[in-house]
Amino acid sequence: MSIAELGRVALVVEDMTTVARSLKDIFEIDLRVVHAEQLGIRAAVGNKGVELVEKAVEQPRLAKHWRGPVAAICIRVDDAEEINRRMEAAGFDFVQSVTTAGGLREFYYGANFHGLPLVIYESSGDFDHEVGAEGNLQVEWRD
Repeated sequence: MSIAELGRVALVVEDMTTVARSLKDIFEIDLRVVHAEQLGIRAAVGNKGVELVEKAVEQPRLAKHWRGPVAAICIRVDDAEEINRRMEAAGFDFVQSVTTAGGLREFYYGANFHGLPLVIYESSGDFDHEVGAEGNLQVEWRD
């Protein structure tokens, strides 16, 4: 039986540095900046349920799937491949998958899941470490 829990909500912001600083100063939420040039974004991620997304290019390919300020609702699962099989069997195809050098595996369904921009990801350890690991992202696009 696979577990699933809300991992984080990714919010689109204009000035990631300023928002991240406020989250740190007010709520003591530490975020690590990740430059994802292949995706056309910068992200600030951490283990407290919040992710900030800032456009690194005028129109990132992923932006067409965002809904308002919500870039993604991210659900952590213990077996991303199995959940992806279930999603596809139910008619929800991913638009992009990513594997990081740190071992994080995720599937982004865009707004294919009932109009909600949804990510499922498998994280076997410390999310900050897995996302922040050096190396290139392995990205597969389907849209």
